[in-house]
Amino acid sequence: MRDGARLVMEILCGGRRDVVTARGDGRLTLSHPSDIVVRRSDYVCDRTLAVGADKAAVDLSRDLVDELRRHGQRVTIRLAAIRR
Repeated sequence: MRDGARLVMEILCGGRRDVVTARGDGRLTLSHPSDIVVRRSDYVCDRTLAVGADKAAVDLSRDLVDELRRHGQRVTIRLAAIRR
């Protein structure tokens, strides 16, 4: 929720990995009960975790996406927030 904070999100599944970086915004509330969105744009709503991401879903590693599509796969998402 801090302007200028940096978010690093690592997505791991089936031995595949990708990293997305984004930034915080003072308008963020992340108050939605079930949805989380990391956005490339600066749009903010109650689902938004971070804005200004360097990747959209289409930019993720195709190998990772293929693993995510497999039924029953375990997914690990690691988040690191770096204050500025």
